[in-house]
Amino acid sequence: MLQIEDEYTNKVDDFNEINETINTISSFNFETYKKPKTNNPDGLSWKKRLALFLLGFSYAGLFIVSLIVGISIAIFVEDKALYSILVESITYIILFAIMFAICFTERKYFANELKDPSKYTKGLVIGVCLIAVEFVLSVAIEIFYKPDVNANQAIVESLTKNYPTLMFIITCLIGPVCEELTYRVGLYGMLRKKNEIMGFIVAGLVFAAVHISFTDTTLLAELCAFPIYLSISYLLTLAYKKYGLAASLTAHIFINLISFISIMSL
Repeated sequence: MLQIEDEYTNKVDDFNEINETINTISSFNFETYKKPKTNNPDGLSWKKRLALFLLGFSYAGLFIVSLIVGISIAIFVEDKALYSILVESITYIILFAIMFAICFTERKYFANELKDPSKYTKGLVIGVCLIAVEFVLSVAIEIFYKPDVNANQAIVESLTKNYPTLMFIITCLIGPVCEELTYRVGLYGMLRKKNEIMGFIVAGLVFAAVHISFTDTTLLAELCAFPIYLSISYLLTLAYKKYGLAASLTAHIFINLISFISIMSL
């Protein structure tokens, strides 16, 4: 009789233990154990960021692609202006396609980044600030010295007047996208993971430096243009840092669009 009672007691204890386990599992908060969200606003790894930068950087991927394109079409095109615009257009289209492929697996992150309308408004405001800063710096520089048009701007003006449709597509649409992916998402996004200040400074300097040439115009003309490009670069980087790609891209497109309209109105 005693043995039967012991077996009954053991079974009750086992049942109570199982019941407590079930209650513990049912009340467990799985939310606290969800996979943490990525710290990257666009979800890109540092390798992809590096790839974007090297691809769009003027002295790396951009140079190589433009060189291949230039050699490929040189035997078919003799006119220098037509040759320049074709090389520019085809090169940026190729870069855009490759960058799109690199970012394709992170398309949901980009979709989330670009869907907030308020960021476009903020980008537009920053774009207006860019125009104001550019104007003030230009006036300040001209007080002491009236520089020549720097080489980059001279090329843009010449091609815009001769091939407005293609230049609109490149300078106001594809070009800003490629440059934002190169210098903001790529270079700045990669460096800021190591050091925020270093990433901000280096990305700004590199972006400004690639718009300067020391072969076609005087040294003083290029040096006068450098503070303007540097200011634009830092404001675009700040827009990306504070509000994301939608804001910096909107500001970049806006300032290029105003420049395009200004050239066409001359």
